[in-house]
Amino acid sequence: MIDEQVIAEFEKEIVDARRKADEAHDKYLRALADAENARKRAERQAEMRYDEQRRQFLLRFVPVVDNLERALQHADANDGLRAGVEMTYREMLRALSDNGVLREEPVGEVFDPARHEAVEAVKTDAPAGTILAVLQPGYRYGEQLIRPARVRVAV
Repeated sequence: MIDEQVIAEFEKEIVDARRKADEAHDKYLRALADAENARKRAERQAEMRYDEQRRQFLLRFVPVVDNLERALQHADANDGLRAGVEMTYREMLRALSDNGVLREEPVGEVFDPARHEAVEAVKTDAPAGTILAVLQPGYRYGEQLIRPARVRVAV
């Protein structure tokens, strides 16, 4: 005959062992979730760093486009050099566009200080706040403004 006290102690040990196993399993699941969250966070951070480095790299080409535009403004129409500058200019714009950099020339739009920089205000018949001319185009990289458009605004 088996002692009742031994059976009770054995059942208590089984209950304790199950509780410890459940706790260990819970800790394992939490550690697994933490590791997955850390992996996803590291991926997001790496993606953000890459995107920022790419944006900074592309931003360096905006002044090159500005200089090509200036060269075209002062080149003779029949000059062979002008044709080369025009091709280079178009290729630079295409390369920026292909990499997500969008050029903004907001003539006729309503002035938005978050997207535009007013460098001149002119009295005119146009509604106040209307952009009359773009003195220097703005650029966006995705949803992020790289450089605001410098504009002439109606007052």
